[in-house]
Amino acid sequence: MKTAMINGIVSATLLGVLLSLAKICFSGMSVILFMLIVLGGTHLTLLAILLVRREGRQVLSAGKRYPELYLVGVLGTTLRLLQNWGLDLSSPVNAAILLRGDLLFSLIIGYLLWKQKLRRLEWAG
Repeated sequence: MKTAMINGIVSATLLGVLLSLAKICFSGMSVILFMLIVLGGTHLTLLAILLVRREGRQVLSAGKRYPELYLVGVLGTTLRLLQNWGLDLSSPVNAAILLRGDLLFSLIIGYLLWKQKLRRLEWAG
């Protein structure tokens, strides 16, 4: 089995677990608080890893060299917020369908900003 296929299966499995657990969490907390905990915790963990490796300055220099990363971050966070609100109001299946739109928007942004051309099979996937 190819690595990409294994990564896709693992990603889909983890997403299913995340959406199911998030649906349970929404019974006791708001969508915004959930996002702050999950995204904030992830960002702080990654920042700590960079600081331990003494590569913390790369975070600041990346934003200066590639200002379009801010646009990608804002759009990605907006899509996650929509996904979580959809999950709060509906089932994990509907939220997973909405989340697949995240991948489509990533492909479109990559094409528009960085002229990254993909083959037909990649667009179809």
